[in-house]
Amino acid sequence: MKFTKFLKFLPALLLAASAFGQTPTITSIQNPASNILPGLPNYGTAQGQIFIIYGTNMGPTTLAQPTALPWPTTFGGVTVKLTPPGGAAVSVPIIYVLNTQIAAIMPSNFPLTVNNAFATVQVTFNSVVGGSFATRVVDSNFGISTVDNTGTGTAVLTDANYNVTTLTNSAKTGSTYAMWGTGLGAANSDNNIATNGDLGTPIQVFVGGVQAIVTYRGRSGAPGLDQINFTIPQGVTGCYVSLVVQTTTATAIRVSNGPTIPIAGNGGTCSDPNNLSLSTINAALAARGSFVFSGVTLEGDKQDAIAFFRRFTAAQIPTLRSQLLSTITPGSCATFISSGNSGSGGGNGGPPPSTGLDAGSALTLTPPTGSAISLPLSQTGVYRAASVNVASGSYKLSNGTGGAAVSPFSVTFNGPSAFSWTNSTISTITRANGLKITWTGGGANDIVDISGSAGGNPVTVNGNLIPSNANVQFDCQAPAAAGSFTIPTSVLLAMPPVTGTILNGSLSVQLDGNPQPITIPGADIGYALTNTASVSTQVSFQ
Repeated sequence: MKFTKFLKFLPALLLAASAFGQTPTITSIQNPASNILPGLPNYGTAQGQIFIIYGTNMGPTTLAQPTALPWPTTFGGVTVKLTPPGGAAVSVPIIYVLNTQIAAIMPSNFPLTVNNAFATVQVTFNSVVGGSFATRVVDSNFGISTVDNTGTGTAVLTDANYNVTTLTNSAKTGSTYAMWGTGLGAANSDNNIATNGDLGTPIQVFVGGVQAIVTYRGRSGAPGLDQINFTIPQGVTGCYVSLVVQTTTATAIRVSNGPTIPIAGNGGTCSDPNNLSLSTINAALAARGSFVFSGVTLEGDKQDAIAFFRRFTAAQIPTLRSQLLSTITPGSCATFISSGNSGSGGGNGGPPPSTGLDAGSALTLTPPTGSAISLPLSQTGVYRAASVNVASGSYKLSNGTGGAAVSPFSVTFNGPSAFSWTNSTISTITRANGLKITWTGGGANDIVDISGSAGGNPVTVNGNLIPSNANVQFDCQAPAAAGSFTIPTSVLLAMPPVTGTILNGSLSVQLDGNPQPITIPGADIGYALTNTASVSTQVSFQ
């Protein structure tokens, strides 16, 4: 990779005010690719890795970065020193400085921390010495760079010409691509162009749960910036296919963050059976700069019925996709890290940014049995009714005499199929093993959503308890017709283990009906989506 492209794979650079002379304060140290937080099982800074120090009063109020190698150990009035347990402090190469962020490189020869010991990091700015912050130093801990720099969502994946894959320029099965990140481990140079090639780090790359062939794992040419070249397995396709790197060394088994990548058999535009048709959307956008999306959802959890009639521009489509439909390809899992209990996207609680279309004053929903239900206008283009009994069977939706933007229509669709999670008595999950989930029921084209969540554990450093506010979630999508799905070890190893005998997490299973096409006047895409109420159980991740 060209050196000039190096910084595009670092996280977004934030600007904020800082008072001169105040004490530098560190709040977190993270891998800029994975952004795994302290207190989580795969946290740690690898030898030779780029790491980001977050905090306040740590440097100038505008970004400053050196323009040529070797990286200096003092820059912009900033020095970063690392001290191993029982050892002497060393200054580290600095990539950029800012009052709220510092990017630096962990020396490849820095001692590993063992037996729950920690190294300490200390920032000095304009001769003002800050307090120390603890971090683990490990031999390898790869993080995959993502397009939005959060560690979740879509991974940065490029072909031989450095073209980034997208939903319309997907990776091609059988071809070789490069993922980018940092944390593969020690190299022969931390401050000049690396020349030792493949590091030989013992990694496994899983694409949609299928192990891929790795052809290179090492420095990209820039200090600390790593690339892994691998071949897309045959038979794996979709717009949101899981990607994860598992490293097994003498010290530990660690897994990366879990983003997704788009794959199509022959490249080009990807597709998923549980998602919107990109070709239909693109055709509408090309013709008139917007597209109309209409549909109805029956939510088993909330007992809600929602119908919507909305016009979207190109800029509004990503939000539409993340809020209304799945961003995980069936057969894949994705992991998420948050500071609370927020979900992984996909709910139908409200419409994404768009223009509402008048379909009438109210709609009528006729269930398989019982009286018709009125869906009153909630906001322009959105109709909602609560306390709806979501059941199997045929439903009918109509809008009477129609509205100003939507002509009269009457459509039918099916409610969710009968479904039962058959091994829902699970209470303990061994993270080092895959977990098989079994069920009965579901339609031939339906999807089973399997999700889990657990909070991070506090960390004790030098007798002081550091709380963890992090929450880790995973979400897997599986074809209902399969009757079972095994959550991979590489996903479970991302979950925080329990400390003691208490339950520390949850496991949920739900049937999501496959989107059923319906015809709505003037709509480019019309669909009905139904799901069952989710079944949840408390579990202990061990």
